[in-house]
Amino acid sequence: MRWRTAVVLADTATLKRLRAEFDAMSVEDLGAIGQLSQYDGVALEDAERATAVALKGESRFRYRLAVLAEVAALALNRGRAAAALQVRQEQQTLLRGQSNQPLIWQIWDALYWDGDTAAAAMAARELEEITVRLPADTYKRHLYSCSLEQWHLAHRQLTTVRRSIAEMRRAEVTPNYKPSGRLIVRGCAILLDALLAAAEQREDAGVYRERLDSLMLTGPSYRNDNQSWNLAVARLKEAAGDRQGALAATRRRLYLAAEPLYLSTYLREEGRLAALSGDRDGAIRAYQHYLALRADPEPTLRAQAERVRADLAQLLNEPTR
Repeated sequence: MRWRTAVVLADTATLKRLRAEFDAMSVEDLGAIGQLSQYDGVALEDAERATAVALKGESRFRYRLAVLAEVAALALNRGRAAAALQVRQEQQTLLRGQSNQPLIWQIWDALYWDGDTAAAAMAARELEEITVRLPADTYKRHLYSCSLEQWHLAHRQLTTVRRSIAEMRRAEVTPNYKPSGRLIVRGCAILLDALLAAAEQREDAGVYRERLDSLMLTGPSYRNDNQSWNLAVARLKEAAGDRQGALAATRRRLYLAAEPLYLSTYLREEGRLAALSGDRDGAIRAYQHYLALRADPEPTLRAQAERVRADLAQLLNEPTR
C-alpha cells in the first residue's frame, strides 16, 4: 500500500526508500507489487525488479513455482515470448513427474497471449501422447483434453472434439470428482460446444455462444482454468457481428486476485473493439495501458506494438465526440 500510494502521488523520496528495501521484502509483497503494476500499467520497472528479486531469493519448491508463474505472466504481458518460454521450461523441469501443467500453459500462451507457437505445437503433441494413455473417466484426461481441443479447434482440426465433449459430459455423474473439478470440466464442455458450433458454422451456434457468455458473466474463477475464456467469448461475438458484446467480454477480467493472465491481449482487443464501437475514451485508456506494458517488447512483437501506437495517435488526434 505504501508503494502504490507513493506511485500515485509521485512521491519519489518514498519510492526510492521502498525500492532500496525490495531485497528485504516478503515474496508476497514483491508479488503484489509485480501484479499491481501490471494491472494498473504503472511503475513497470518496479514489477521487473520485484519479480527478479523474488526469483533470486526463493528456492523453496512451492514458492519458487509461484514466483515463476509471476515471472512468466510479466514476460508475456511485456511482449517477451522467448523469456517466457525459458520460464515454462524451468517450470516443466521442476514439475517433471508430478504435473504436465507447463505443457498446458505453453498451449494457452500461444492461443491467448503472444507465446511461442512452435513450442506450443510441440507441447500439444507431447500432451496428446500423454492424454491418450489416460483412462477416459479421469479428471486429468478431461483437463488435458480441454486444452488440446482448444488447440485443435484453433487449427481447424475437428475430428476428436465431439468425443472429448461427450467424455466431459459423462463426468457429470462421475463419483470420484471434486466439486471444483466437476465445475471446470462442465464449463469446458460449454466452451468447446461454442467453439465447435462456430467452426462448423451451424445454425444453432448462437445458442452455444450465449450459453458460454452466460457462464462467463459469473466471472472467471481464481486459480481455475478459465481466465482466457472471455477472450473466446469476445472472438465468437465479434465473428457473429456483435461488437458491443465482444467489447463487454474483454472488460470482464480479474483485478489483483491472481497473476494478470492474458492482460496484454485483453487490453489490445478492448482498445480495438472500443475504437470500432465508437468508445474513443475507452479505446485510448486500453491502448495506453497496453503500450505501457509493451514499452520494450522483443523484436518479433515490436511491429504489433507500433500498430497500436499508430492507432492510438489517430484516436488522440480525433476531436472528442
